[in-house]
Amino acid sequence: MTVNSQYESKAEELNRLNNDMKNLLDATEIGTVFLDNNLEIVRYTPQIKRLFNIIPTDVGRPLSDIVSNFEFAQLEDTIKHVIDRLATKTVEVRTKTNDWYTVRVMPYRTLDNYISGVVMTFTQVTAYKQMEFRLKALQNYTTSMLSRLQQPALQLDKDLKVISVNDLFGEVFLVKAEDLEKISFEQFVRANWQAEELAAKLAAGRETGKPVNERFSFNQVVYELSASPFVDEETKEILLVLVTINRLKGTQD
Repeated sequence: MTVNSQYESKAEELNRLNNDMKNLLDATEIGTVFLDNNLEIVRYTPQIKRLFNIIPTDVGRPLSDIVSNFEFAQLEDTIKHVIDRLATKTVEVRTKTNDWYTVRVMPYRTLDNYISGVVMTFTQVTAYKQMEFRLKALQNYTTSMLSRLQQPALQLDKDLKVISVNDLFGEVFLVKAEDLEKISFEQFVRANWQAEELAAKLAAGRETGKPVNERFSFNQVVYELSASPFVDEETKEILLVLVTINRLKGTQD
């Protein structure tokens, strides 16, 4: 009787844990599917139905038999790679309705460290990808503008790191474009122009998203720098900053 009572208690505890796990997985917005070592479906969360034409009776069938709603022909190869190498792999896929998901494939490890399949999670990143596409288009447009400007100019990212510069910037300020890319523009301003006030205002503009207009001198010539941030209307996040520089005629230190 004592042993039976212990078994019943353990069974109730296991059942409660299973219920807790099911409700936790169902409550998340992350689609999850569990596969065994034969790539057959063990269980899945409701969100997976958005990505696969799956029904409850598909449990036990190979995932490759299920029609997916996204464009990723190498999915099975990716899963096999994870099982063979025991290394997590992350890819981005697009659905047929132009939604984007980050797919993370991880080995499924038991408590005794035995690999019994994989866990796949699908996180929707459509909004992020749309912002990425807008940013890329804006960067390409701004880069094309730089080459046509008749003044030194450069393009910065949201952290004020240099993305691209035009030839005039290098000619006027005696620096090569390749030496500027991916470095902090604040650092360049302090090291090459000794313009601490300008650097401080650029840092403040990075936090507020407001334009910066400030004068500085280089080789006894006074210039005015204008930094114009492009801000995403939805997130209020700075996408990039366009910097143009004008020489002030008739002024010297």
